[in-house]
Amino acid sequence: MTVRRRHRLEVVGIAVVTTQLLTVVGWVLATAITRHQLGERFRPPQYHGVLGWVSWDGGFYRFISEHGYVASNAESIRFFPLYPALAKVLSLPLGGNIDLALFVIAKVSVVVAAWGIHRLVVDEGHLVGAADRAVWFWLLFPGAFVLAWAYSEALLGALAVWGIWALRRQRWWLAAALGLAAGLCRPIGVALAVAALVEVVRHWPPRPRRRLAPQLAAIVAAPVGATAFCGYASWRGFGFFAPIRIQDELRHTETPFHRLWSLPDALRGHDAFTTGLHVPFVIGFLVLLVIAFRKLPVTYGLFAAAILAAALSAENLNSIERYATSAFPLAIAAALALDRQDRLTPAAYAAGGALSVGLCALALTGAYVP
Repeated sequence: MTVRRRHRLEVVGIAVVTTQLLTVVGWVLATAITRHQLGERFRPPQYHGVLGWVSWDGGFYRFISEHGYVASNAESIRFFPLYPALAKVLSLPLGGNIDLALFVIAKVSVVVAAWGIHRLVVDEGHLVGAADRAVWFWLLFPGAFVLAWAYSEALLGALAVWGIWALRRQRWWLAAALGLAAGLCRPIGVALAVAALVEVVRHWPPRPRRRLAPQLAAIVAAPVGATAFCGYASWRGFGFFAPIRIQDELRHTETPFHRLWSLPDALRGHDAFTTGLHVPFVIGFLVLLVIAFRKLPVTYGLFAAAILAAALSAENLNSIERYATSAFPLAIAAALALDRQDRLTPAAYAAGGALSVGLCALALTGAYVP
């Protein structure tokens, strides 16, 4: 093993283990709070699984893996199939333990994604120190505590990171395969189509001509994956647009510009905590997006912008921190912004760790929607 790979393994290993342990601290804090306020036997309805790792959406993924979409209620069709399908397959050699399969996929995926982020930063010509910070910042993003849970964010992160790596190196068929999987993983996986389009335009016209087919495949793969699941939803009687329609009923779609314009209203009145809590994070994400466009190739900025636009296209800003975690170029931008600012890095890590613990605890007590 080369020195660089050994260093990358050490950084990724320490960062992943540390941030996963922070969610355990969040669970301990949530347990202490709920028991102090509501009694020894109280458990919030969102609080499921070992250390709360199957809470919230994790319960949907578990039920889909065990029983399929038809046996679930209609709301489950908004959860795309790759993660629960992989868990179903992996559970077979694990004695049918769906929870364990969901955890294994999430844990392996977060390592693969973090490894890929480190490699991307170095391959783009930045120092190893910046790559180290990028890994930590991604794992310490405000919504990144769900990377330890039975959520599909870690899997999508691995697919997106290596998908962009493949695009940047003109490995079109690999990019197409990862894009197809991303489209089957989460609806925002189609953001990889934006990145693919940028890279194809950069290398246009294709030479030799036989590269045209894989380039086009890389562009359409993620939308094809998402469309295929919509076709499945129609075949099962939910309706072709059911995965999008049911999500819209929960989030109430509007234009990102209108949502940004109305952000100040979220800081007043009864909504000041539930929605107003997200406003500082939204502002921070937008600042990081500007930095991403300035310090990274446009492919990264447009990919992150597509995800943020989808997250902001809703009246309900719940989970926007989790959405932003999928926009991993924002974490890279934060790392690059702190170049030659070594004194600020420990403070940034400490702030990220405190946010991870605090938001994880709030989510497990039901006060925050992850």
